[in-house]
Amino acid sequence: MAHAAKGLSPFAMVDLTEDDVACMQQEADDLRSTTTITASELKAARKNLAAKVPEDADGLMQMIKQFANLLYALFSSQCLM
Repeated sequence: MAHAAKGLSPFAMVDLTEDDVACMQQEADDLRSTTTITASELKAARKNLAAKVPEDADGLMQMIKQFANLLYALFSSQCLM
């Protein structure tokens, strides 16, 4: 798992809740169904995907644990990929 994760960074993760994902899916559907899209609308829709650095030690530890869980899920034998 350590060799498979070489080069990956936990700072590339975006911490999303179910509401964030639903909102992003709705925005993507709206963008697909429109006839015209301005540059400002496209930028506003994409700014939600920016990675954020935790502000405190507890947030950093939580991010590292989430990253480790993600790697385990990706490279375990039960992964669907």
